[in-house]
Amino acid sequence: MLRNIAKMREEGEKIINDNIRYDLMSGEMNEIYKIGDLFDVINTAYLVGLASGCRYGTRKEHRKYLQNAAKTN
Repeated sequence: MLRNIAKMREEGEKIINDNIRYDLMSGEMNEIYKIGDLFDVINTAYLVGLASGCRYGTRKEHRKYLQNAAKTN
């Protein structure tokens, strides 16, 4: 699957502009800085984003399931 990294970055920036609390905190920045190697930083950022997106999707699906279950009862 090809990803448009520039487009995804723009989308991420828009999300942060709308919700500043989604931005990285200084402690998180320090943890990333400790990693050091640029490849590791990029890989870590990708994995964190992947995990975060999967968590969000899982919660969203779970809520949808609960709402649908409530309607049928």
